[in-house]
Parts: sequence; C-alpha cells; structure tokens
Amino acid sequence: MSSSHMETEKGRNERSQDMHIDQTEQEATGNNDQEAQQDSRSEIDKDNPYAWVKAGYRNGRGRGRGRGGGRGGGSAARPILDNQERRNFQRVERRGETSGAHHTIHQVTVGEIPSTELALVPLDPLIDPERTLGGDNGLATRLITSKDGNRRKEASAQDHAQTSKASAVNGEQTAGEPTKFPVGVVLDMDTWVGNISWSCISMAMEDFYAANRNYTAKLDLFKRNSQEDVVSAASAALDLLINRRVQAVIGPQTSIQAKFVAELGNKTHTPIISFSATSPSLSSVRTPYFIRTALSDSSQAQAIAALVRSFGWSQLIPIFEDTEYGTGMIPYLVDAFQATDARVPHRSMIPLSANEDQILKELFYLMTLQTRVFVVHASYSLVARLLVQANEIGMMREGYAWIVTYGLTDHFGVMDDSTLKAMHGVLTINPYVPQYLDFNAKWKDRFQRENPAAVAEKIEPSVYAMWAYDTVWALALAAEASNTMAVAASHKRKLEAVNGNHTTDLEDLRQSQSGGKLLDSILGLNFDGVTGRFQLVNGQLQAKSFEIINIVGDKKKKVGYWTSEHGISGKLETGANLKGIVWPGGGGTAPNGLDWQSNNKTLRIGVPVKKGFMEFVNREWNPQTKRNGSGFCIEVFDTVMATLPYRIPYEYIPFEDGKGHMKGSYNELVYQVYRQNFDAVVGDVTITPNRSLYVDFSVAYTELGMAMVVPIKDDRGKSAWIFLKPLTADLWLVSGAFFVFTEEKVLSNFTRVVVIIWLFVVLILTSSYTASLTSMLTVQQLHPTVTSLHEIIRNGEYVGYMGDPNMLIRLLNIDKSRLRAYDTAEAYDEALSKGSARGGVSAIIDEIPYIKVFLSKYCGKYTMVGTIYRTDGFGFVFPKGSPLVSEVSRAILKATEEIDKLLYRNKTACPEQNSAPSNSLTVDSFSGLFLLSGITSSMALLSSLIVFFFNNRHVLTKMDPESPKLQRLLTFVKLFDQKDESFRGIKKGDLRMPEKCGDSGPSVWPCKNDGPGSAC
Repeated sequence: MSSSHMETEKGRNERSQDMHIDQTEQEATGNNDQEAQQDSRSEIDKDNPYAWVKAGYRNGRGRGRGRGGGRGGGSAARPILDNQERRNFQRVERRGETSGAHHTIHQVTVGEIPSTELALVPLDPLIDPERTLGGDNGLATRLITSKDGNRRKEASAQDHAQTSKASAVNGEQTAGEPTKFPVGVVLDMDTWVGNISWSCISMAMEDFYAANRNYTAKLDLFKRNSQEDVVSAASAALDLLINRRVQAVIGPQTSIQAKFVAELGNKTHTPIISFSATSPSLSSVRTPYFIRTALSDSSQAQAIAALVRSFGWSQLIPIFEDTEYGTGMIPYLVDAFQATDARVPHRSMIPLSANEDQILKELFYLMTLQTRVFVVHASYSLVARLLVQANEIGMMREGYAWIVTYGLTDHFGVMDDSTLKAMHGVLTINPYVPQYLDFNAKWKDRFQRENPAAVAEKIEPSVYAMWAYDTVWALALAAEASNTMAVAASHKRKLEAVNGNHTTDLEDLRQSQSGGKLLDSILGLNFDGVTGRFQLVNGQLQAKSFEIINIVGDKKKKVGYWTSEHGISGKLETGANLKGIVWPGGGGTAPNGLDWQSNNKTLRIGVPVKKGFMEFVNREWNPQTKRNGSGFCIEVFDTVMATLPYRIPYEYIPFEDGKGHMKGSYNELVYQVYRQNFDAVVGDVTITPNRSLYVDFSVAYTELGMAMVVPIKDDRGKSAWIFLKPLTADLWLVSGAFFVFTEEKVLSNFTRVVVIIWLFVVLILTSSYTASLTSMLTVQQLHPTVTSLHEIIRNGEYVGYMGDPNMLIRLLNIDKSRLRAYDTAEAYDEALSKGSARGGVSAIIDEIPYIKVFLSKYCGKYTMVGTIYRTDGFGFVFPKGSPLVSEVSRAILKATEEIDKLLYRNKTACPEQNSAPSNSLTVDSFSGLFLLSGITSSMALLSSLIVFFFNNRHVLTKMDPESPKLQRLLTFVKLFDQKDESFRGIKKGDLRMPEKCGDSGPSVWPCKNDGPGSAC
C-alpha cells in the first residue's frame, strides 16, 4: 500500500475517533450544567498560566475569552470538569512571567479516551504544536490519558522538557543560532504528489543548511494539510498568515486552491510560492505576490502542437477536466493547434468527480466522430479512470492516438496493472530535467526509509517534487538576502500579540512590512537547481525543452525531445527524427488520425451541369473511374483523394432537374452543402467571400483572376517606310555625317587607318541593320485590337460573359445593356469575329482557366489582355469545419504541376504560339524603298534629258524639216543612246565640247560628216 493510501486511512481513523470523542463530551455535558461550566471557565481564566488542550477537536470554530482579553479557538461545548478532577490535573509551570499571558486553545487528535481525561498544558506562543509534538495538520497532540497521579506527574515532566526544548529552538534566539524565518507550507498530504513533495522539501532543508552552516537566517516551516479541499486550503493559509505571521507560503498544491490563496498573499504582501499550480489563469500580472516555481501549462502547448504536426494530423479533440486547472490551458492549446493548421472539431469537458457512466457516455460520443487523436489534460485520478474506460470499449486499439499532458508519469510508480495496461502506447511530455544521479539516489534512500512498504525500483521523484526542492533553496537564499533579523523580530512581536487571539477572520489580515523585499529577492535569483537553471521570468519558470515519453507496458520509453531551437527531434541537440514509437494496439506506424469509415458513409459530391466548356466538368459516365463525371475538375479531385493516407468512399451526383439542365445557379449549388444535401461540391466553382460565409473552400487549384480576351491584328510589314525603322533618326544622321567626313581620297597611311575603322563601323551597322530589318519583316507583330476595358466602356462597345453578370455590373461598372451572355467556346469565337458593330462583342471577360482553354482552340486569332479583376480561383466546397479541407488543400499544393498538365494535356499546341514562321517577302515590304528609288531615278532622268536637249538644240535646227517626225525622233533617240567608249579612262578635266570637227582630242558629239570643216 502506498504512503498516500496509508495517510488517507489514518485520516479516516482520526476523524472517526474525533466524532466519538465529541459525542462523548456532549453526553457528559448535559443541559443543566451551565453553572458548572461557568465555574470551570472561571477557574481556567483565574489561573491562566495554563492553556486548554481539547481532545479530539478538529476544525473547531468556538471562541473563548482569557483574562488578557484575547480570543482563542475553542470548542462550541466545553467538557465539564468537577472540582476533584481539577485538583488532580498536573500543572506545568511556564517559563518566565505568566501573568497576563495569552494562551492558544490547540486542537488534538488521539485515540478513544473518556472525555474527562483532559490536561491543561501550557504552550509557548512561538512553539508550533505540529513541529514540537509531531501531530498532523498543525494540531497539538499532548494529552495525559491516565487518572493515576504518578503517571500524570511523569507525563507532566515530559511535557515540560519538550516544551522547554521547543522554546529554546523557536522562541528567544540563543547566541550564535540563526534567526528563524517563518514559512507556511500548504500541501494535500493525502495525495501522492503531496507526500513526495514534502519529502523533497524536508530533504532540501537538510541539504541547504548542511551546505550553508554560516547563514544567519533559517527557514522555520509550518506545515498544513489542505486535504484536497479549496476551503481547507484557504483556511490553512489564513491560519498561517494571521496566527503564525509567516513571511511566505509554499503552496498550495492545486490551481483552484492557489487562486484564492494568491489573493490573500496579494492583500498581505506575502509571497505565495507554488511549485504545482500550473494553470495559466494564475498570473503574477494579476497577483504580483504569486510566484510559480514551475512551468505554466501554456508552455507545453507549443510542444504538443509540434508533436501533432510532426505526424501530419489535421485535427484532434482535447479532453479536459472541468476545473481551473483543466480549462485554463485549453485556449492556449487551441491557438497552438490553429497555428499549425490543425482543427479542433470538438472539445470534451468532463467533471473531475464524473462517475463511470458519465465517462462512458462521453467516450461513446467521441467514438461516433471521425477524429482519432485525443489530447488529455486532467488530473491523474481522472486520466486513469478515463483511459481504463477507453480501453474497455476499444478506444485504445490500432488507429487511435492518445497524448497526455505532463504530470502523468509522476504517478507511474503507484499505477496498478489495469491502469498500466490501458496506457500502453500513450504519449506524454515532461519538462526536460537533467539527471542528477546523486539526488535521485539520496531521495530514494530517504523515501525507502520513510516508507518501507514502497517498491524503490518504481519510485522516482516527480518533477513537481524536484521543483519543490528548488523552491526551498530559492526561498532560503532570498530569506538570507533580505533583512531577516528585522523580519524575525517583527514576527516575534506580532506572534506574541496574537497568541491568545487564535482566529482566521479576514479582518485580522495585516500587510507584511518585508514582503516586497522578499519578493524582489526571489524574483532576482539565478542559480543551478536540480531541475536546471532556476531563473524566474514574469514570476515563473520558462520552458526551453520537453522530453517525449512513450508508455510501453510497465516502462517509460523516452522517444524524443522538443526544443525551441529544433522543434520535435530524436535528440536534444539536433533535429533528428523521433525514435520508434509503440502506438495503441501495439503497432509501430503512426495512425492517420481520422476514420472516415466509422459510420460507413459514402460522401455525396455535387457537380454542376454545363452546356459548354465540358473540359472542366462533364456529368457523363466515365468508364475509367466507373463513376458519373469527368473533366478537369473531376480528375483533380480524384487525383487529390487518391493521395490521402486513407480511403474515403464518394460518388458524384449531378445538380440537375428532370430535363437534364442545371437545377439552379452556382450559388444555389454551393448552398446545398450548407443545407447538408451534399457533402461536397466539385466543379468550376469560384471562391468568393459571400460563399465562404456558409461553406469552407479548399485552396484554389487553378490560376487566379478574371481577364479579357480580344481579337488580335498583325502589324508586320504594314509600313512603307519600315526600312527606316531599324535605325533611329539620330543614328541615321550620325552615319550620314561620317560618310561625308570620309569621302576624301586616300592619300596617306593615316587616312587608310581612318578608312579601315570606318569600314569596320559600316560593317557592324550594316549587319545590325540587316538583322533588325529581317526581324521586322518576318516575325509576327501581333497586337490586341483593344488594350483597355475602359476604352470599350467609353466607346459603348459590347462585352461578352458567361455565368452571372452581377459581378461585372457591380465591380467593373459595365452597363447591363452592353453585356451579352454566351456559354460555349464556339459562341465566344463567333461573337468576337463579328465585333460590336455587326452584332458581336469587342471583348470577352471570363475566368483565366476558361480563357486559356478557349485560346488553345483558336490559335492566332485572339489574345488575353492582363488581369482586370483578381478572384480566388476555383476551389472544392466542403461544409464548415470539415476536416477534409486541410487534407485536400495540402494535397493540392503538392500536386500543382500535375494539375496544370491535366487541364492542357489534350489540347493541340498552336503553331503561331510555339514558333515564328518564315514568311515570304512581298513588294509591300519594300514599297517605300522602291518608291524612293523610282522618284530619284526619274528626277535624274528628267534632269539628264533637259540638259541633253539643251546642249543638242542645234541638232534639231539642222535636221531636214521635210523628213518625217518619227524619223527625226528616232535620230534624236539614237543620238541620246549612243555610247561613248572614250569616257573610259578620261579624266575629269579632259572632258570638253570641241569647237569644230577635226579638233584634236576625244569628242563625244558626232559630226554630220567626217570631212574637214564638217559641223559637229
């Protein structure tokens, strides 16, 4: 039997004995003994050096008056003592002056004795009855149980000796002894954590002062048992603060107890130091005098969320107890899950006192859900009962995953076989604590001595117990650092003032004069404890790493760590993977976290019915998939569902009326999911904010936005002056200037250098000119006929669309009268070919996926003009909160390239779009050049004729006028067409008109005859 069980049994025996004693006392009192009771009270008040000790009184609230005027806790009905019994009482003389002293009526718990077997024992005001006399719960246990006078004398002498010894320790300080620093300790001593924590606290006291013998202050501990009760914890804290004037309180043990005690500490400026109240709702911001020498539960939320993400679980269900401890962590846990895209479809809250039927009812409901990952945050008593019940109904089999927050393994040594069996495969996390073998061995040795029946191999100090150990060291260091001598003197004076006034009234609370200094000392500590570095940030320890524990049989298997630097890893310092984990059911493969076949339901997938663009959705039978429905959207959904780690049965159902037409609009189709007529919708459904109010969308699996498609025109070679375009105007001018600059004859080597450089420049210019002109003449120069929607609207031209025109009217400000609806790609082509002037449209506005499919059919005729409005693309529709949303979205992101191939894989590539054709050149390509050349040549010919006729006008005068005109014209033409070979080699200065025939020198002008004196 564990020590906690033995302690609980002991408490029951004591309470039963108390009831027996109180009943005996009441029977002995009677209704007609008021006078005797008054005499007894007067006798006690008159003598006054003696204090009441009432046998069997627990948690009494009666009050009695002493001569000094103080109030003392007493019984509601005191036992009546006759004069003979009073004379037989042994009186133990107090040390020092007793006149006017105040005495406290202490409570005791003993075995069955007659109610009249009582003794008056003087008690020193600075003696803690529990520490001095070894009683439980701060109750004095000194009682003389025999009527024999000799035995009474012996007991009286023993009382005097122990009282004197205790006074020397706790009362006036002797020379060289450290000052006592009063500290309260509030624990649930009926629990396992309370017992081992007190063991570590005691060991910490011994270790600290053994290592620091020269310290001038020493903690003086006053232990109280809160008995797992909020009221008892508050009462114990009040007793310590008012009657013991403690300077600090260690505890209480649970968060709900600490909530009120922290307020008391804040009111009295007394530090409340808890090593086990981990609820995030307890904060030093709200109550500055509350210190948490432990980790807040919120610190493990990030570690658990990282663990969930590492296994790819998309959703989970938290199970928590309905207490301050249970509910305080849930907001942090949910926020951490949402940050990792893990959903929480349901929260299961179970009362701490829930019976078996209540737990089973909740578990059976959880079995109906598809989620198979559970995170449990509750006290050990509830966790053990919950997992045992879950194991009995089959929720600990393969396919399930259970994660329990830290604290579970602290009870590993006291778990029975049924609990261990139920926890097989459970994962839990613990704050990482360095292994101090000396500490563990010493603690085990001590615990074994105190609890001989315990199995030492299974017992280990819990994290809470080690935090308790460090807490004592921290408080001892802070007490030494603060003004402890003044604190002790003030404490002694205050305690003497209230010693005869034992009360727990709130109005008796007083503020501590040294609490602020002690608080600052604690918050400023920085030392190495058994749990690692002890340093408080915002009044609490900070988490840096957790260890992940896998419970396998009756052993704890460490499978990995979580650190803020590496996240989840198999080793503390690196990012290695987790080690082998054994899951519920004994498997080694992590469950996928969902069970879609738990209710044997086939998903009903709604699909739209379309007239055109059947490439996206076609409701006809698909022989490959053996389902109704084909097309791009259907294929994407099938591909995505095939990649999920679990199989989900589903079927496609067309959204149509009895005539084969679509039953309504796309908005109505989406609304069917909200009304639960469909489990999802697959098709070319655009993601919009309004639709998202009723359903959830996956991420988009198509390109985003709406664009405009317009006809194109080819401006290639349309300009007669295209040969001028390869060079800009300034380049033409510079080139011409250099031609003029280099026209002179080459007369020296320097000139040759200039000409060579210029020829190189001309070569580059010529090549570049040729390449640029070739590109302009051969490559298509495609331009849209319209580049702006505003231009179309301004000109009053028509715009085509498909689907709902409201968005075009509302967002793009297009007049409804200028909109024309179409539903097929063929209709698009016909309308764009006609144009607005002939009953068609100037542009089509539609989703980018539709436009790309349309352009793939009609190559070279149309083009897409930008994105005129950004939409969120096509997405799959699911009910609000569906776990498939995140699963499908992740699969879409992984298969982006494959999705694009699915849409365009069957489309023939447009040759105009893939390569620039080699087109033949036409006259139009060089019309400007030929025109320039023709004009220049014509002008030169005309000028030449004018000069010729002017120079040969005398020939006409000497011709025979009688000859035919035709003959004269032919003669003149022959004269003009004559070739003069003498020009070859003739220098410029040698050409001259001979004065008469026969002159020396070459003549280009023929003579009428060859004789001397002939006319030329």
